[in-house]
Amino acid sequence: MKPFLRNYLNAHVHLYEASPRYIAMLRRKFSGDTRVTLRPVAASDEAGKVTFHETNLHGAGSLLEVGEAGRQSFGLTAAETNEVEAVRLDDDFPTQSCDCLWVDVQGAELMVLHGAKRLLNNTHSVFIEVATDADLYKGGCDFDEVTDFLKNRGFRLALLGMDGVQGNALYVRADAPAQIL
Repeated sequence: MKPFLRNYLNAHVHLYEASPRYIAMLRRKFSGDTRVTLRPVAASDEAGKVTFHETNLHGAGSLLEVGEAGRQSFGLTAAETNEVEAVRLDDDFPTQSCDCLWVDVQGAELMVLHGAKRLLNNTHSVFIEVATDADLYKGGCDFDEVTDFLKNRGFRLALLGMDGVQGNALYVRADAPAQIL
C-alpha cells in the first residue's frame, strides 16, 4: 500500500479490514496518514454482525468457510472464527464516486459487489481477485460469475493475470477510452 500511495499522491484509500489479526498493525502502519481511512469492518452485501473465518495462512481469512478446493490447492484449514461488523459499501458511499474499487476478499467478491451496486454506477474501474474454482471457499464465486456481474453493470475486462486457480482482474467502464489503460 505504501508504494501505491507514493505513486498516487492525490489518492485517498478507504481500507476495509475485518480480521482482528491485522487491524492493530494497520492502525500503526497508517497512523498519521490522512490519505488512508481504515474501517475495521467487513464489506459485504448486508450490514450487521457476521462470522469471519480465519485460516492457517496469512491473509487468507474470509466471510466464507474454506472449501475443498482451498484445502487441496493451498492447504487451507480453519483456524478460528470471530464475530465482526459488516457494512455495505453503498451505505458508506451513498453519493460518492470511486476511481478504483479494489476487492480482495477470498471468494466473497460477489457479496461485496452486491453491496456496492450504487457505488459501481460511479466507479471507473474494479481491480478484483478472481478464481477459476468457486470452491476455494464454500459459497464462493468464480471468474465467470464476477465477469458476468460486472459486464451487466457496464464494465469490460481490461487485464487478467492468473497464477494457477486464482489471480487478479482489472475491469474498466465499457465506454472508457483505451488510453486510460
